[in-house]
Formats: sequence, C-alpha cells, structure tokens
Amino acid sequence: MSKQKKRLIVPDMLKLIENAQDIDTVIIIENKLACMFASLFLFFIGAVSFILRTAVYYQGLTWAVIDSISCIVLGITFEIVLHSKMKASGMVNAVSALYGVWFIFLFLRMESIFGPLIWIIACVQVIVAVSQISKRMLMVCSTVISASAAYSYFTGPDDVFHFDKIYYMLLIVLLLIALLIAAAVHRAYVNRYEKLVKSYKIVLDQKKEMEELFEEVTASEEKLQYLAYHDILTKLPNRILVNQKLDELINIAKENNHNIYIVYIDIDYFKNVNDTLGHDAGDQFISILAGKIREALHPEDLFGRMHGDEFILIIPRAVDEVEVYLYLNSLKDLFEDNITIKGIEVNSTASMGVAVFPKDGTDAVTLIRNADIAMYKSKERGKNVIQFFYPELKENMQKRSECIMQDT
Repeated sequence: MSKQKKRLIVPDMLKLIENAQDIDTVIIIENKLACMFASLFLFFIGAVSFILRTAVYYQGLTWAVIDSISCIVLGITFEIVLHSKMKASGMVNAVSALYGVWFIFLFLRMESIFGPLIWIIACVQVIVAVSQISKRMLMVCSTVISASAAYSYFTGPDDVFHFDKIYYMLLIVLLLIALLIAAAVHRAYVNRYEKLVKSYKIVLDQKKEMEELFEEVTASEEKLQYLAYHDILTKLPNRILVNQKLDELINIAKENNHNIYIVYIDIDYFKNVNDTLGHDAGDQFISILAGKIREALHPEDLFGRMHGDEFILIIPRAVDEVEVYLYLNSLKDLFEDNITIKGIEVNSTASMGVAVFPKDGTDAVTLIRNADIAMYKSKERGKNVIQFFYPELKENMQKRSECIMQDT
C-alpha cells in the first residue's frame, strides 16, 4: 500500500519558507499559504451564511443554498490551486485573481448578512497580501476593496446595520484570525531575516577564506616564480633569467644597431676561503661581495650569478671598449676590498672575460661561452685581468681540448 500524502499545516509551510534556497520557492509557498487560509475561510463562511440566512434572518432557502455552494466552490478552487504544480508567476496570478473574486462575492452576496464585517475580512486579505514578496495580490485586493468601498459609500442604504451579539462574536473571531496571520507573517519574516543574515555571514566568511587562499596561492606562485629565476644566496638573476634577458637585449640591439658587452667574472682564490673558513663563510663572502658590486653598477646593466664563484655582467649601453675597460677596472677594485668574515679580513681579486655582440657572437649561448673562454685566458695571464675575446682564443681552447682528449 502506498503511503497517503500528509496535508501540510501552517508551521510546516513556514518551515519550508525558512529552508527555501530561492525566491521562486518562497513565492510559491506564500501563495499556497494564502490558498490554505482562503479555502478554510470560505468553507467556514459558506456554513455560517447558510445558518444565518435560514435560522436567523429567515431568508429564502434557494439563495442561501446558492451562496453557500458558491463559497464552497470558490474554496475548492483555492484547494485546487493549493495542490497544483504551477510556477511562481502562474501561482501569483491565479491566487491574486481568486482573492479579488472572493472579496467581490462577499461584497455582493454577503454584505446583507455580515455587514461591516466584510471590511474586517478585507483587512485580513490585505495582511495576507502585504506579507508576500510579490505585490500582485496587494494591487488586486487594494483595487477591488477600494472600488467596493467607494460603491458602498455612494450607493449604500442610509439605515444602520443592526449590530447584535452574533456580529460582535464574528468580529472577535475575525480579529483573532487577523492577529494569528500577523503573528505567523512576523515569524516568517523574522526567520527569513535571520536566515539571510546567517547566509550573508557564511558568504562573507567564504569570501574571506577565498581571498586568503588566493593571496596564499598568489604569494606561493610569486615565490616559486622568483626562486625559478633568481639565485637564493645573492638574490641575483640566475643563469636561466640571464639567458632570457640577454636574448631580449640582443633583439633590441639588432633593431638599434649597437653593441652589447657580456662580461664573465670569476673570483680568484675563492677556494681558499672555503678551505680555511668553511663553506658558510664562503657563502657569506659571496653574498656580501655580490651586494657591493650590485650597488656600484650602472642602472641599465644586468648582473647575475651563474654558479659558485662565477658571475656575469651584461652592459647593453652604447659605450666603446675603452669605456667598458675603465668601468670594469673600477669594479675590479671592489673585489680587492677587505671583507670581514668571522672576525677575519678576507679579500680577493677577479678575472674577467669580455665578449661583444655582434662581433663575437649573435646569440646568448655563443656570447656567454666566448666570454667564459676569455675569462679563462685572464686566469692564464696571472688572474685579476680583464681579457677581451678574440677568435684565436677559441681556436687555442679547441686545440687544448683535443690534446687533453688524446692524452686520455
């Protein structure tokens, strides 16, 4: 046997509103609540009007039956809409129209029985309409009630409606219903507001977490990017970045037709520092010396660390070889300055080899290799020398390499 579907009551509907995740769902449930209230009210009015017409006012049985059946039919129509699966817009239009028809029916057929009580019912309708997100019902009810009130004012009878105990009893019932509806509406809006506040706080917390995560990811990416292209010890550009920058500078030099000077630098006697003071002292010496050289460089020049005690200097400025020699000579003097490591004064010298674009090569790899060859020639000449590359150096290096290979 299939389980019979349970009819939802007002607290269940209010809970559905609280748990709704979108506006359309809230609008549908609000209109279902309006249908639930209207159908029960119409069934009640249909029964009360029949009793009043026949037992109290002794009106004709035919019209009493017709009006009661009309109330019941209208109530059933509300029940059909209540259990339908309309979309939000269709539900709003249907319920708004039914509320207008409901009041017109009450005004035309029940005013003689309930008298001014129908305006209390009108107030109840307005309360229901105001409580909804969509204001379509409010527009319809306000228009119908205003038109009915105007018609009643200008065309109504002069005699005053007879106020007896039944009137006051019904008035009290209607006021209690209005209070219950107002309380339910207040609770629904308070709960919805609290839910929105919680949702807003959750969104803010999630946004903050996402921003913090994004900052962490960005910082990590920037750090990885930096480590990929810089030497950890000296913070200078590493071999990868030097090659990339040199390629860019070569392209610019080709367009502007000027020279680039690539200077390969090796610290003389650095092995002695490591052997006597240790590798930590050697790292400290390299770091301090690199900082001194960097501070003395021209702003347009690029200074990087290739590996160990070997550095490279790229001079992309429009200068001649004499100016380069004097410039390098002033830098070479810095290597001879004393640096205090672990309480001991340490100094060294530098051997420099220079290759010139485009004379000594037209690509980064060739230029750096030729500058390196010139640097080794500087060491052969007794170290602490500035040596410019010339083709014979490369030939001699190749012959020497061949001899070494033959000996081995």
